[in-house]
Amino acid sequence: MDQKRSQAAKKTYKDGRVPYWKGKNHSEATRLKIGRTKKLQHVTAWNKGTKGIMVAWNKGMECVWISKRNHVANRLRKGEKHWNWKGGIGKERHRLMGQIEYKKWRSSVFQRDAWTCQMCQAKGGYLEAHHIKSWSKFPDLRYEVSNGKTLCLPCHNLLKGR
Repeated sequence: MDQKRSQAAKKTYKDGRVPYWKGKNHSEATRLKIGRTKKLQHVTAWNKGTKGIMVAWNKGMECVWISKRNHVANRLRKGEKHWNWKGGIGKERHRLMGQIEYKKWRSSVFQRDAWTCQMCQAKGGYLEAHHIKSWSKFPDLRYEVSNGKTLCLPCHNLLKGR
């Protein structure tokens, strides 16, 4: 039996090493635990035709179709009910940074600095436009080209204290 076990293991590894689990069986207690876990598992699948979610308990028991709109998990994760909700902060900032004024400010800062990091003098790569006076504390200076400088990602992280 040991020869069969070692021959089967040699087929697994090219260099002849024997894995520690080869040829071993689970104990009765472990088999019971695995069986209990498999009974509790469920499979979810999105069906394009009916536009619903199928929940099949134990891969053979009764299948339940739930529409995406009525799915409990989706209702629990939205807005104030989401575990990471912070009161709706950040939406205004993201909206303003998507506007054309911010994009023009950013590109003009890059052009002025010739796409070069102002701390380490690295050219090109992933560059970020940094506000010298902060975005939140000085809203009237947000789009002033003189209030910006070009930094690479590592230098920007150093400056921000990350």
